[in-house]
Amino acid sequence: MTILRNTHKESQMTLKRLFVVCLGFIALFTILTSQLYKLQIRDREKYQELSEKNSFQKRKIAPFRADIVDRNFIPVATYSKELRLDINDLPTSSDLKHLDYIGLSLDPELNKGSIQLEPHQFAYLSNQDLQNLNLRAYSERFYPLGPASAHILGYTGIPKVNHNKIIGYNPDSRFIVGHSGLEKEFDAHLQGDIGIEHLSVNAQMKVIHQEVEKKPMRAAPLQLTIDSKLQSAAYDALIGHTGSVIILNPNNGEILAAVSSPSFDPKKPSEYELKKLNNIHDDQPMFSRFSRSLYPPASVIKPFIALMALQHGDISISESIDDTGVYQISENTRVFRDWKKNGHGKVNVIKAIAVSCDVYFYQLAQKLGIDKLTSYLSEMKFGEKTNIDIGSEAKPIIPTEAYRKKRHNKWYPGQTVITGIGQGDILCSPLQLARSTMLIANGGVDYPLHLVKKQDLEPPSKIDIDETSRKHVVSAMEQVMTYGTGKSIGELPFSVAGKTGSAQVSKFENSDTYKALPRHMKDHHLFVGFAPSENPDIVVIVIIEHQHTALNIAKQVLKWCWDHKVINNEQHQNKAIKT
Repeated sequence: MTILRNTHKESQMTLKRLFVVCLGFIALFTILTSQLYKLQIRDREKYQELSEKNSFQKRKIAPFRADIVDRNFIPVATYSKELRLDINDLPTSSDLKHLDYIGLSLDPELNKGSIQLEPHQFAYLSNQDLQNLNLRAYSERFYPLGPASAHILGYTGIPKVNHNKIIGYNPDSRFIVGHSGLEKEFDAHLQGDIGIEHLSVNAQMKVIHQEVEKKPMRAAPLQLTIDSKLQSAAYDALIGHTGSVIILNPNNGEILAAVSSPSFDPKKPSEYELKKLNNIHDDQPMFSRFSRSLYPPASVIKPFIALMALQHGDISISESIDDTGVYQISENTRVFRDWKKNGHGKVNVIKAIAVSCDVYFYQLAQKLGIDKLTSYLSEMKFGEKTNIDIGSEAKPIIPTEAYRKKRHNKWYPGQTVITGIGQGDILCSPLQLARSTMLIANGGVDYPLHLVKKQDLEPPSKIDIDETSRKHVVSAMEQVMTYGTGKSIGELPFSVAGKTGSAQVSKFENSDTYKALPRHMKDHHLFVGFAPSENPDIVVIVIIEHQHTALNIAKQVLKWCWDHKVINNEQHQNKAIKT
């Protein structure tokens, strides 16, 4: 059967389809035309501005960071030229021949990464066709004293987010910021004057033109009060110990050296490396012990209590006690023992300081009472920060009335007794001990302690110290160094006034029990003093954790100061008391 086609109907359907397609093309053309109108005419200025922003960039450029120099203008933070060879892949045979020629014999499997080059090696390789080796020459922050100055200077690194917002960090610039120490505290000065540059870039963001609007200006060097040679000598004396040394000038408050041990190399720190360093070391090398550690002052507190008690008439040098080696507040109460089992016999305040008689100061503390005792210590600046210009500083503690109310439901007489020998609820920082010792050394002039010269420092205040009482205490401290607990220092060719102390960390029954204790449970050892004892040039503070070596280190530091004329040995002769 034959099917007849309806050609008319098919023609109508075809026409309808063509119409729909035409409408689609018209709609698409209309949309494209409107978008072209929007881009080319209506929003032309907007997109032109965006294009120009992509083509032209304005950014900040940093100068080299300012040098930091010591009191004699010797650089302690500067820049060094680094010449390095980067090994990206296995060196070719040609590469190895060039390395062999300059004296570098590499195992290609083991020597990947970066190698420091000598100038002549760098010069030779610069003229060779290297395949899998890259040469780099750049400047980086350099600390000539290394770990010896790390806790004073701190370290630098790339800016953190908050720095980016403030100064517009340019990753292609030399910009670094201080992250700790003086590098952080004086960052604004050390940065210098930031410059501005204009860049033109192509569609691939490649720089095609560069123009400097404002040149960066490097700041003047920051001069410190420290003596870099003394700083190194103090650090060398501390190697193998955990603790700190401070040496200051009592006639102006300048810090001549401040060392914390163990230390770290501040040259190339990163946040990850520093955290890892502290995690693998129990002694926390990143921690600044001279500014942030707190210790019981132990017997070094005795001259300060004695001075105030003499000055206020609570005791006199003519009064004495009979020390049998034990002290009780009353019958049936706790027995407090002297460090010397059978006591020191008849003891006045001078002898009590010289031989470090605990019983004398037990009785004196009980006689004064805790309120008067803490008042006297406050007069000598115990319990206060020094506000030194290094920034982070721990706040010392003394058991004032406010402290006792906050920390103790009841204060017992025995707590007052042990406060008299620097134990219990009293903690000092090395910096605070340096400040307080300075007050005895110079007769009460409270100079602001500082590490940076040419600052607008507050004028020193004057502490009321009776000169007769001070001389008695200084005489006693001289005797400590000649026949008392610090007698080995009496061998030096100049007079020293000082005091030693052993801060108890844990309880023990006898010397045999103490010897068996693990290191971290043994006593801290302290030395405070000044030299010469009359018209002193230096104050020395040494604190060693869990080792009885502070006196030996103090002796090394004092001898160095004498040999290198930090102590003016042309004007001072040995006035040590011989007995």
